[in-house]
Amino acid sequence: MDNKTICELFESSVEASDFKKSFMCAQESLREGLLSSPWPVLVYALSVIFVAFLIQRVATSNSNKSEKN
Repeated sequence: MDNKTICELFESSVEASDFKKSFMCAQESLREGLLSSPWPVLVYALSVIFVAFLIQRVATSNSNKSEKN
């Protein structure tokens, strides 16, 4: 079995449109970039922690307002 990439398969296809070929090649290069670097995982983890912090702040500020009233 040939180890062709998705981009190579679509480039050799006669039926696929030029837009679909370029889109699939761009998607494949983006995927390879994300898998080869640890930065996307770190950014994802930090964004999850940041969102959890924001939710905690909103929840505590709402409970403090309800206790004062």
